Amino acid sequence: MNQPIMLLLVEDDPDHVELLRRALAGHPRPFEVVWMDTVQAAQRWLAENTPDLLLTDLYLPDGLGKVFLQNNGRPLPYPVIVQTAYGDEEKAVEMIKAGAYDYLPKRFDRFRELPYLLEHAVENWQHQRERQELEARLQAGQSVFQTIFENAPLGMLFFDEKGVVQAANPQLAQLMGLPLETLLGLELAQVPYELISEAVQRVLNGETVAQEVDFRIQPYQRGLAIRSQLSPVRLPDGRILGGVAILRDVTAEKNAQDVRQALYEIASLANQAQSAESLYGGIHQIVGRILPAENFYIALWDRSHHRLSFPYWVDQHDPNPGVVPLSKGLTGVVLRSGQPLLAENELCEEMEQRGEIERLGTPSAAWLGAPLKDRAGDVFGAVVVQSYDPQVRYNPQQVKVMEYIAAQIGQVLQRFHAEEQERQQRLLAESLLEATAALSQSLDLEQVFQRIFHQLGMITRYDQCSIALIEGEFAHIVAQRGKLLPNTEDARQMRWEEFETFCQIYRSVSPLLIADVQEDPKWRKLTGLEWVRGYIGLPLMVKQKVIGFLNLAFKQRLEVDPTEITPLMAFANLAAQAIENARLYQQAQDQAIHDELTGIYNRRGLNLLGQREFERAVRYERPLSVLFGDVDGFKAFNDRYSYAVGDRVLKAVAQCLKANLREFDLVARFGGDEFAVILPETQQKEAIGVAQRLNRAIEQLRIPYDGCEVSVSLSFGVVQRGESDHTWEQLLERASQALRRAKQDGLPLFTA
Repeated sequence: MNQPIMLLLVEDDPDHVELLRRALAGHPRPFEVVWMDTVQAAQRWLAENTPDLLLTDLYLPDGLGKVFLQNNGRPLPYPVIVQTAYGDEEKAVEMIKAGAYDYLPKRFDRFRELPYLLEHAVENWQHQRERQELEARLQAGQSVFQTIFENAPLGMLFFDEKGVVQAANPQLAQLMGLPLETLLGLELAQVPYELISEAVQRVLNGETVAQEVDFRIQPYQRGLAIRSQLSPVRLPDGRILGGVAILRDVTAEKNAQDVRQALYEIASLANQAQSAESLYGGIHQIVGRILPAENFYIALWDRSHHRLSFPYWVDQHDPNPGVVPLSKGLTGVVLRSGQPLLAENELCEEMEQRGEIERLGTPSAAWLGAPLKDRAGDVFGAVVVQSYDPQVRYNPQQVKVMEYIAAQIGQVLQRFHAEEQERQQRLLAESLLEATAALSQSLDLEQVFQRIFHQLGMITRYDQCSIALIEGEFAHIVAQRGKLLPNTEDARQMRWEEFETFCQIYRSVSPLLIADVQEDPKWRKLTGLEWVRGYIGLPLMVKQKVIGFLNLAFKQRLEVDPTEITPLMAFANLAAQAIENARLYQQAQDQAIHDELTGIYNRRGLNLLGQREFERAVRYERPLSVLFGDVDGFKAFNDRYSYAVGDRVLKAVAQCLKANLREFDLVARFGGDEFAVILPETQQKEAIGVAQRLNRAIEQLRIPYDGCEVSVSLSFGVVQRGESDHTWEQLLERASQALRRAKQDGLPLFTA
């Protein structure tokens, strides 16, 4: 079957020749192509050589392809096939009448089929030659005919005009698996196969019939494929005496043809499959046409972690085992040996008794597995078919077929996974580019956190994600999404050096992956985090310094390839820079609205926040009060004690005001020794009480100076937003006027 086919190609179009060579190069049965571009060159070559097949163009520079049909009146020793362009069909028919075996139109969409057509032509030609030689011998005489009939390598029979078998040779009996006596007297017109009964009737009507009948249940299983040639036997007066049938067992040929087709279809899947699931399902469907494969799985071997995964699993009894350690099961035997294994139940029991294997799952009646190998010959997985039906058995031929199929599947999976990895890398690059754009669109820290969570979700699926930023000895959880962390002090504010996971990330400046935290001694258990199984920790780095940690928690055990961490680390670097930019911007914003001396809000901050509170009070019709005050006699104080002491007084007053206000109240230094306090949700009566409390607190202040202590007091103007206040500036101006009245009247406060 693997004997090369010698093809003489007579063609003057080099491009057509190149396409033909490429089509033939991928065919399982090799072709030796001899190319000639003129009639004369081809004739010189034929004078010394005999090809298996001659494929010629109809028109050549120095003549017609018809010249190759001339053989001095003798039959051609090889078939001649003519290639024609569209519109030349009539010429092609003339060529066939002149002795050409067939013609083929020049169609580029037929190049894939061309090797099979040429191979089939050679085989049919050889069969015809065999039949012609046999018929010639039959005509040589009855005794010679009988000898040939008895000793022919093919099955032969003669049936009379009623379709009853009158003679059959031993080879036919052997082919059919029946005693010769059973065949004699058999009425072919009554057999239950319609193809056979129809063929017999056509022969008795004077036709010659060539056909194939496929009795195979499945390739390489029970049943035969038979190719037959049936011809009528005529008397000299033209009457039909009966018919002769020549039968040939083409089971092996059909089996090999089916396997070649399956290998071709599997190879094509890599380009057609849209996903890994469709690829595996397509492979299963194709294998099922060659072997009993109701139960079928593909196992992939992670050598570095000694684990098996089963990306495709179809089984009547057992569920997909998921990811498991490599064990002493039958799959492990195939992986370690790198050889196919046929193990029926009896053999499995023997191997188990010898301690060579451990039975896993439901015992099968027959099990057949073959290794998947990469181009270097290293085993990376296995493909397995098995049956629980005692009637199904695999044979040695099917073991070889399984090995061929596994070799093709291995190449296809490698190519598909490489293309899939390339696609994932491309999508990752696009995701990172999108993430870069998204994270750079905002300098608001909270928005940056939310965009980090959103973009990270585009790359991987997590159950919980948190961002912890380092501040001294603590790592503060500043943002989180998903299943929230417990609201405990340990979870909100962690001494990060007490966590081995954080320390390892910080020291190595690299990601940390824990497949199962329950099995890892580095994991520190926190109340409320019992649900966590898998963990990925990523360092947030700015200028080679770790500023925090990006934490991903998973409910399930992690089965992540370490290479998948690379894109997460690239994203963490983007996230760290975005966080740092937002923090720097926030610091700049804080500096712009805070007083440099006292640390409280300055006039700009007062106006920004005051405008916001004023608009909220108007929108929701809520009370809003403002205190406006200054230090009594502060100019004289500065003249007496110096400006340095005055600055100390302003700092102390600012801190005292802030310490005696609610968390959501706002205090600002308006300028010089003037201070303003915004009191949301506060009526004027309550605001007066606040001013009085602040006055008492200020009067109790003692500021050390040159071995003694100095004290100060404040005066306040107190106002509540009224209907006449249409803007924040109007409300603030009324508070300033109230302070001036308090100063004029010598009062600690004045209300307007």
